[in-house]
Amino acid sequence: MSLGRSCNKWAVARGVNGVSEDAVGRHSATTTNGKTKKLPEEVAKLTNNWGADVVFEASGSPKAYDGIFDLVRPGGCLVLIGRPIDPVAFDVAAAA
Repeated sequence: MSLGRSCNKWAVARGVNGVSEDAVGRHSATTTNGKTKKLPEEVAKLTNNWGADVVFEASGSPKAYDGIFDLVRPGGCLVLIGRPIDPVAFDVAAAA
């Protein structure tokens, strides 16, 4: 089982109403395919532009870190599980 699916199962088991960027999406409360929809727009729509309480990044893709703080609400939690091979830069000001 992939890390992403494990995160989805955790969220669903706890009754989280959320969105997952997952091509399979069998275990997520709401799923969006990143090839056809943009995850930031879906999160904004579902949260009235507030942001998610918890965001899991499990892919390890450096692309996933671009604008990742835009998905998290003020005071929310970003859980980094995926490990990129190369260093990834963070916009610390965006995390505030």
